[in-house]
Amino acid sequence: MRGLKVAVFSDSASPVANGVSVSIDTLIAALRRRGHSVHLYTSRFPGHVDSDPNVHRFPSIRSPWTGDYPLAVPPFYPWFAEFKRQGFDVVHTHTPFTVGFVGLRWAESTETPIVAT
Repeated sequence: MRGLKVAVFSDSASPVANGVSVSIDTLIAALRRRGHSVHLYTSRFPGHVDSDPNVHRFPSIRSPWTGDYPLAVPPFYPWFAEFKRQGFDVVHTHTPFTVGFVGLRWAESTETPIVAT
């Protein structure tokens, strides 16, 4: 049996340190240990460089409403073609905000099963 290809969408991810980002790091590590391929879609964090090639960051801004959390802003479509090409087996969204809604729409657009936390 081959591993699943999982797309994880969250507005909050490392280097932001909170319960959501820790949960996502733990989930991704556990899925990968079990042989699954996991891609993370999240907001770009100013000055942060990812060593993981499967982390995809959307442009973001800091706003008075989000404090130290970067807020992903459109356009998101430049990443959609690559998302479709990956042929994910499942989409897992972690936040019902900008990036979470992108994950929901992309899953619906490609008829990919979706789960949410």
